[in-house]
Amino acid sequence: MPAPSPTLERAFQIARSGSCATIGDIRKRLDGEGFANIDNQLDTLAIRKALTRLCAEAQAENRKG
Repeated sequence: MPAPSPTLERAFQIARSGSCATIGDIRKRLDGEGFANIDNQLDTLAIRKALTRLCAEAQAENRKG
């Protein structure tokens, strides 16, 4: 199995951090950090679902304190 791309790895790090609430936020952040081919990397339904779930979980955890 090939290693995940740096863009994808960073997207999951951002989602887990709780600093972004949506995939759109993640895309903006990745773009601001200079990553390329963002749309291609985040294009599958499975990846979008996983990132959305991680964002929601991290946001909920941040609200707990």
